[in-house]
Amino acid sequence: MCLDAERIVAGCHDSLHEMQRQASRQMAKLTGGNLRAARDERGLTQKQVADAIGASPMDVSRWETGRIEPGPRYRALLADLLFDGRVAGLYEEPAA
Repeated sequence: MCLDAERIVAGCHDSLHEMQRQASRQMAKLTGGNLRAARDERGLTQKQVADAIGASPMDVSRWETGRIEPGPRYRALLADLLFDGRVAGLYEEPAA
């Protein structure tokens, strides 16, 4: 009886982790798309953005492709540079 319960809990735990990974990937892609759109709208290159916030162009590329999300420090700097200081701009769904 306990073994069945342990298997159920383990299965739920694995499912929860997978759902968290999927949500994280989706958020990174949304953030990346917003970064790219805002950068393009301002006519900036990845290098110009990187230089302005003290990151590498490779970091900007990874953020834009959704491979990784910028850390808190870079989110604030990107918000100031590209979203009029609004960190929420990184995470807003694009207008349809």
